[in-house]
Amino acid sequence: METQLDCQPLRRVGLNLLRFRRALGLLSFTYVTLHLVAWVWLDMGLRWAEIVNDLVKRPYIIIGFAAFLALVPLAITSNNAA
Repeated sequence: METQLDCQPLRRVGLNLLRFRRALGLLSFTYVTLHLVAWVWLDMGLRWAEIVNDLVKRPYIIIGFAAFLALVPLAITSNNAA
């Protein structure tokens, strides 16, 4: 239902993406996961102390991580068995 609301503005201009809602959700989860991995691995070099210092300096990263955690159950249940 949430994806239907997200795709609604595009439906008004004639682009119906509702049949791709699962793929769009999984694609967004993949993008967020790769973004997080790139930050932790490439930018921070897996230096956990520096990551913690960066979290203190830039608290908006915590909001992004919370959004990632919210997407995890959605991605896990995006299959036919669920």
